[in-house]
Amino acid sequence: HEGTHKPLVSSILFNHVQDKLEKLGIKIV
Repeated sequence: HEGTHKPLVSSILFNHVQDKLEKLGIKIV
């Protein structure tokens, strides 16, 4: 299944982006 990789990758990307935004002073959640 290719589908098993996508949730993991997207969650890693989301966490990375969220971390960048928090350093800029922006909170998503």
